Amino acid sequence: MPDRTQQLIADLKSVDSITKKYAAEDLGELGDGRAISHLIDLFEDEEISVQEAAVEAIIKIGGVEAVRQIAPLLRSAQASVRNMASDILSHIGEEAVSELSILIHDDDHDVRKFAVDILGLIGLPSATAKIIEALQDKHINVVCGAVEALGNIGDSNALDALIDLLKTAQDPWLQFMLVESIGKMQDSKSLKVLHDMLKQNDPLILASVIRSLGEIKNPASVKPLIDLLDTVAVSLKQVVVGALDKIESASEKNIFESLDVKYVLDKVIPLLNTENQHVKQSVVKILKNIRHEKSIEALFLMLGDYNSEVVAESKRSLLTFAPIGQEQIAKYLSKAKKEELKELISILNDLSDNDLSDVLLSYLDHEEPEIRCEAVLALGKVKSTFGLEKIVELCSDSNRDVQIAALRALVNKQDPLALKTLIEFLTSTSLELSRVAADSLKTAQIDDASIRKLIELLDNENETTRIMSASILAEHSPKNYVDDLLSALNSSTWEVRKLIIDMYGRMQCCQVIDYIIPCLNDEERYVRIATISALARMKDERTIPYLAKMLDDPDEHIRYETVISLKHFTSDTAGKALEHALDDSSEMIRLAAIDAVAEISYKPALDMLKSMMDKEFDDVYFAVDEAIRKLEQE
Repeated sequence: MPDRTQQLIADLKSVDSITKKYAAEDLGELGDGRAISHLIDLFEDEEISVQEAAVEAIIKIGGVEAVRQIAPLLRSAQASVRNMASDILSHIGEEAVSELSILIHDDDHDVRKFAVDILGLIGLPSATAKIIEALQDKHINVVCGAVEALGNIGDSNALDALIDLLKTAQDPWLQFMLVESIGKMQDSKSLKVLHDMLKQNDPLILASVIRSLGEIKNPASVKPLIDLLDTVAVSLKQVVVGALDKIESASEKNIFESLDVKYVLDKVIPLLNTENQHVKQSVVKILKNIRHEKSIEALFLMLGDYNSEVVAESKRSLLTFAPIGQEQIAKYLSKAKKEELKELISILNDLSDNDLSDVLLSYLDHEEPEIRCEAVLALGKVKSTFGLEKIVELCSDSNRDVQIAALRALVNKQDPLALKTLIEFLTSTSLELSRVAADSLKTAQIDDASIRKLIELLDNENETTRIMSASILAEHSPKNYVDDLLSALNSSTWEVRKLIIDMYGRMQCCQVIDYIIPCLNDEERYVRIATISALARMKDERTIPYLAKMLDDPDEHIRYETVISLKHFTSDTAGKALEHALDDSSEMIRLAAIDAVAEISYKPALDMLKSMMDKEFDDVYFAVDEAIRKLEQE
């Protein structure tokens, strides 16, 4: 036995629990089977953590020898020891199957039960035949354990044996277990016996039958399940709907197409009155497959449900019926209550193949702010100027939510009036409205007149207005106005300066290099960082000397950004600057510089990198080593 193993086994006898725990863990890593018996001794240790470490160690060691020593512990008088033995054998897996198969015929019924349970957890079909033998056991607990194990394994070779036992089983719990396991096998061969059991009076067993039919997902079960809806309690109706939902989700075809539509609707629509949201969601999904006016009517009503998930599902189902006739839509709009109307308006454009702008316009004066909100947002989705003046009017509505909705609705209205209104609201006394207007302008297609106005606003007396105007311009990057924006580099607001420099960088406007180089000396660090990044994007070699000076900046983040930016250049000038950064006092900078010289393949840095090997440690040392190998291989 190796010295290391001997020492660790000796440590298992220590009075210190931490020593024992670590020794057990290390023995597990060593995998020496001769430690198993010593680890078993720890099963009765007073410290749970020591017991757990012993169990994990034996699982790691594994093998037939572990099985041989652990299997007898299933007879232990201590439940904790039996449980630990079960855990180990189930994790060892295939190597334990042979021994456990023998234990299926043990004299002790508890051992037999443990054996089938563990085999079920292992889940290997190779054990199926032996477990089937346990179905004839004289002890009901063993039989139930065998049934559950076969269900867990899911081997269809056991299906006939389970069905035969189900036909003769008298014990309710055994019947329940059989149905559950048969359902797990998801085999249509079991449909007949399960359909026959739908006449079952025991609600527990009947619920299991219904769930199993849902697991099997065969459309042949749809009518028998729907027939149940008249006769079972509310709780079981919920189970039926859940099973139908599973069958519908798995089927490529409409599972209701062969059934009488009215019959199905009369059964399922009343279930929408339940308080259970999952039932309502399932029924709503079912209705989308039943092409009938009653389905549409029921879905419209569900738009007013108190549960947002039910409402969302109702919308999705309702949209599958599109296009719906304009007259039919008008009828539901006239009958709808507040919540139904609000949700219906939100999807109105997608329900019909007709332009319903005039219908939406009629709701812009509705007394309820929520309805006005939805109507104006829906009208905003229409890519035309229809109703534009009314939308602009609502931007000054007495209700703040309506104002916000109207400002957002202007995005798609490609019209000077829409843009003019949004820009006017940039200077609103309400910061919330200003921000909404700014967000809308960022996504709108702005014209030249709007760009000129935004440039003017860069000098607005309000700082927030200046920043928002700059952010909109930066988002659109107006190439024809590059020179007009140069004055913004002298803005008193650093955010404006930064945004414009970022824009120049994205556009790679090399013609403005001379104007933004002075920004390397800006008083605000974020402007300096933006300038460094922008110059790097332009990739003009003339900027390298200016960037190199930034490597002496006292701000570590400035130096780091400079090193990252110099990777955009491949010249020796950039390499020399990076070589200077290899001697930086900051480990973060040195790491970035090491990566950079390797990335741009600057081989003159090899000597300096090699000299660093004698003075660097940990992450820097390994980074240097990797960079050297990379440069020497090129």
